[in-house]
Amino acid sequence: MFKILLVDDHRAFRKEFTRLPYIKNSSDYEIAFEANDGKEALAIAKEKNIDIIISDIRMPVMDGMELLQALNKKGIRCVFILLSEYGTFEYAQQAMNLGAYGYLTKPVNNSDVEVMLNRVKKLLGGDTVPTVTSDNIDRLTLKLLENAPSSSDLLSSITGDIKAESRSHELLHFTEQFLSSLQSRIFEYTPWLKPFISSRLFVVHEDRLFLNGCSSYLQEKITCIRTELNKFGFNLSPSAQTESIQGICIFILSNILNPDLNSGFISEAFFFNKSYLSQFFKEKMSVTMIKFITFAKMEYAKVKLEEKDTKISELSSSLNFENPDYFSGLFKKTYGVSPTIYQKEQSQLSSLPY
Repeated sequence: MFKILLVDDHRAFRKEFTRLPYIKNSSDYEIAFEANDGKEALAIAKEKNIDIIISDIRMPVMDGMELLQALNKKGIRCVFILLSEYGTFEYAQQAMNLGAYGYLTKPVNNSDVEVMLNRVKKLLGGDTVPTVTSDNIDRLTLKLLENAPSSSDLLSSITGDIKAESRSHELLHFTEQFLSSLQSRIFEYTPWLKPFISSRLFVVHEDRLFLNGCSSYLQEKITCIRTELNKFGFNLSPSAQTESIQGICIFILSNILNPDLNSGFISEAFFFNKSYLSQFFKEKMSVTMIKFITFAKMEYAKVKLEEKDTKISELSSSLNFENPDYFSGLFKKTYGVSPTIYQKEQSQLSSLPY
């Protein structure tokens, strides 16, 4: 029998819920524990074996969203179902992004609860889908930013229990949540890199996921993400000391739209002689500073052109190219296709083919 922890600050609601015919007559579920708020529920979840938590969103002390985040952080694995009087898409989307399995709108009825818990029963009785935890995401992010090869081993340990042929809504949700959490954590460490990395890298191709299997699919994704993170060729590791060349590269990317961005502007910011800085940069990066800046501008433009409403003339101007034709020629020289054609091709894709 699966044990349910019911969390709601209204005792009358909890009493009403336990009297629902499906709950009252079920041989599969029992309301084993009750809590008045998220803090009390978290304490119970730490001490007891809970299969399912059904929790209100709005509660004093700790609300449902905060409880869900705390469970993720502690690595406590259970099916989480959210309750609310506010049946809006925004609430549901936020809850699912945080890892909730499902969403019930108050006042609950017996039919909705039956449908939801029948789905849960299939999940709990079928293939094990891992939980996305903050610790795993953080460890993987650091390994990616440090370009450590052992990130593959860590990913395998996270997805190892998933069968290659698994095909379910729960698996899709796990993969979406995994990549969404990874994206957020990467940009927490490297916010200056966000304009240069396509958000499509973190979008799930459902067909490819189920065709290749979760483990293989995520390994492919991680390889693509690693390549993108390292395309500028300098150390991204948050744990490393900020060497001067790392700081210079980050400064360039952070100021890519600054009309004053040139070797003189950078040398003044770092108190270097202009000639020495140019020589130092080329020695460390094996490319001139001008070429690095130009490449960064092209990478920025490439990401912006994924947006169908981006106007090429305005993009060229924002990157401080006086002549849009010169910008277009430079883009074509870099990627083998004009900005116009590239943008048209991107508009036909729902996500990158990763």
